[in-house]
Amino acid sequence: MRILFVSGTSVGGAARSTYELADVLQLRGHFVATLMTNDDATDEIQRHKRVLNASVKSERRAITRWFVPTVERRRRAIGRHRQAVAEQPFPAWQAALPENALSDTLDETHPDVVVVNSIERTAWRMIRAECAKRSIPTVLYLREATGVRHLVDPPTPPNLLLANAEAHALEARALGFECHVVPSVVVTERCLTATDRTRVVMVNPVTLYGIDLAVDIAHARPEIPFTFVESWPLTDEERSNLEARCAELGNAALVGYKPDPRHIYSHARVLLMLCTV
Repeated sequence: MRILFVSGTSVGGAARSTYELADVLQLRGHFVATLMTNDDATDEIQRHKRVLNASVKSERRAITRWFVPTVERRRRAIGRHRQAVAEQPFPAWQAALPENALSDTLDETHPDVVVVNSIERTAWRMIRAECAKRSIPTVLYLREATGVRHLVDPPTPPNLLLANAEAHALEARALGFECHVVPSVVVTERCLTATDRTRVVMVNPVTLYGIDLAVDIAHARPEIPFTFVESWPLTDEERSNLEARCAELGNAALVGYKPDPRHIYSHARVLLMLCTV
């Protein structure tokens, strides 16, 4: 089978699991390729969002509906340039807006199915429409709770709906959709490493995952060293603020993204996992 994975992120657990799933499938003899958002292309993504907002506002005003086709053409033209990030063990591309780079990628890869995850609503509708036009079935893989919103207002269901957790599947089923649970692929062998067990490690130090509580814990236990490891890209302001908080604590450090997970765990005694929702 020929499988194209399309993802709205190239960082974090969802991206890593997508790559590892693709790797396992190609080892089983399938052709796989990936097309992901270039998370470094923040300026182009923000420009896209401004155009998108203009389009949405235009659609809500009958007097300006003549403007919508112009906005749509502009929206589809930006962010479509693909950058090859790997050829082995499978082709992997990134684009500022993968939905706009999809057509060229479909022409090149000729997939039997397109598997999509971690994508914004407008991007999902565009991907779904392009695949339907070519009679290519789509799979929506719910890796985050926010993915369920693709099924409502208006619903844009895929040909097959998957979730990596039972909680996401229950939400989808409550909306009347059949959903199968396929846990995220985690190749644990790539995480195994010797560790000196000296630090508390927290991966992805953002508000959603409880960085404020983690800082409070570090403050309460000044004798224990903490390491905060960037996963989702932090803005310059977020990084500066967290670096300042770490300096004030004295027992905490912020380190950048580590593609090799063994570097994350080589000093870990405790892996701190928090959530604010």
